[in-house]
Amino acid sequence: MEAVAMNGSPLAERIVIERASRDWTQADLAQEAGISPATVVLLETGLSKTRPRTLYLLAKALEGDPAELIRLPQEPRREGKS
Repeated sequence: MEAVAMNGSPLAERIVIERASRDWTQADLAQEAGISPATVVLLETGLSKTRPRTLYLLAKALEGDPAELIRLPQEPRREGKS
């Protein structure tokens, strides 16, 4: 499995996590989504903005919802604070 630094956006991190959970290479994801491997690299490093069509294709390849890919992570709630 490829090692990728996860210092990008929440979308970039989620793509890396979802791809890795399937044991796919960046080329595998690109093929499944019908996009170029270079696009996957740019998205995973946070160096590219995602077009709606690309987001849809990624979500479809990852069998998920586009909204879940771009959802911001929730901070854990601390007890005694609301």
